Amino acid sequence: MKNKYIIIAITGLAISVSSCRKGCTDPAAENYDARAKKSDNSCEYVEPADTTSSVNLVITHLSGSQTFAMNTDYVDGFGNDYQFTRAQMYLSSPKYMDENMNLISAPMEYALVSPSQTTYAFGTVPGDAHIHMMDIAVGVDSVANASDPGTYGADSPLAYQSPSVHWNWNSGYIFIAIEGVVDIDGNGTYDAGETFLCHVGLNSMLAVNSGLLAHFNSVPGQTHNIELDIDWSGLLTGIDLSVDNSTHTMDNMPLATTVSNNAANVITIHQ
Repeated sequence: MKNKYIIIAITGLAISVSSCRKGCTDPAAENYDARAKKSDNSCEYVEPADTTSSVNLVITHLSGSQTFAMNTDYVDGFGNDYQFTRAQMYLSSPKYMDENMNLISAPMEYALVSPSQTTYAFGTVPGDAHIHMMDIAVGVDSVANASDPGTYGADSPLAYQSPSVHWNWNSGYIFIAIEGVVDIDGNGTYDAGETFLCHVGLNSMLAVNSGLLAHFNSVPGQTHNIELDIDWSGLLTGIDLSVDNSTHTMDNMPLATTVSNNAANVITIHQ
């Protein structure tokens, strides 16, 4: 009889211990314990393998064939001396194609580019893909253009900036902002009031640089640099700055349209 009580006590103790057993209770975890009845926060997980390749844009800023510099004399196509004091543009909407021109899925991405910076993180592409060509837009897509900059984190290119690259919630973003001085009277000096300003926006002004021969193989978990040239003076091709030198887009649509059309040809693959 005494042995019987001992066996019953041991059995009860085993059941009690089993019902209180702690461990990892998540079947998805590497150390899942099917006997555990209560989690002890010890679950361990294997990080999924990275199947994408990060993309950086590495930009060489130019004025024609020269290295770009602010407050440096350049000459427009009509013989007018001018200097840039501000140069900014949004790049967005990357599209990547393989050698058969099939579209390779990639997330939307934005970069606010200026000559003071050369390298910009620009999202991802699938790993183990051959990127043959790419398109890239100057401006932002219509969905982003209708959004409120106040909804973005401070590190987002679409957040409020200083100087501003957003007119207001209804008018949207300034896709291109270039400003400077121009020797309008040709006397060799930049006199008071001799300035130019081109702020270009609106959905219709989105400009796409197409068919850029990127030509690289992506590798999962690695970062690939796409090297581009931007010719800032190319934005002013065909514009006589001595007579046509100011637009906020809606107040001088012809000039804004010319700048936008030029923007579709100012980005090339760096050689």
